[in-house]
Amino acid sequence: LIYGGGKYWIFQHSTWNGITVADVIFPWFAWIMGTSLILSLNSHLRNSIKKRIIIMKVCLRSLALCAIGIILNSFNNNNTDTLRYPGVLQRLALAYLIVGSMETAFITTQNRYNITRATKNVQEWLYSWIQWIVMLTVIGFYYIGLYCINVPGCPDGYLGPGGLHKNSSFVNCTGGSAGYIDRLIFTSQHLYNSTSLREVYHNKLVFDPEGMLGTLTTAFTVFLGDSCR
Repeated sequence: LIYGGGKYWIFQHSTWNGITVADVIFPWFAWIMGTSLILSLNSHLRNSIKKRIIIMKVCLRSLALCAIGIILNSFNNNNTDTLRYPGVLQRLALAYLIVGSMETAFITTQNRYNITRATKNVQEWLYSWIQWIVMLTVIGFYYIGLYCINVPGCPDGYLGPGGLHKNSSFVNCTGGSAGYIDRLIFTSQHLYNSTSLREVYHNKLVFDPEGMLGTLTTAFTVFLGDSCR
């Protein structure tokens, strides 16, 4: 899928709205990442490994994933002036860092509470209520960023592709606040330049599908997999 999926149409991403097989692989992988994360964390804790060492491992793994992602981005473009910084592995790395650090800090061993028949169905909340509060707050920040950030010349909450969308009413609003944030942080030269998006909507602005704001929802997806402990 990363290298074109054999050019089969079923493995092509949607131009903007819509969903194909290629669009569900990433959230599946993020969910599995969360599941494996909690298994690994529990194993480390059973072996009495200190939390600061676990957090260090989480940071190193995230850094390695991010570095690999940038290296993959450089295969077709080794010009540092236009190298794409965001990417699939980079987003997974940040999501892993967020959830891994949070779980390491707040995880509760299961023998802390006496599980009875009455509490059996809510034991997950007993073990991870702090994590749920943190992640729901993260999702809250995501929606605030998505709908409340004022993008110059664009209506609040616009999520479209800009360009010719809606009779060219929002030409310079590609991606709404999500695209605006990425262009501020990375600059347009370091973002994904979709040729299919330009062919359909004739955009003047670029939009990266693996931008910063969407990393928050990816972290929540990782956490959902993590919650299946």
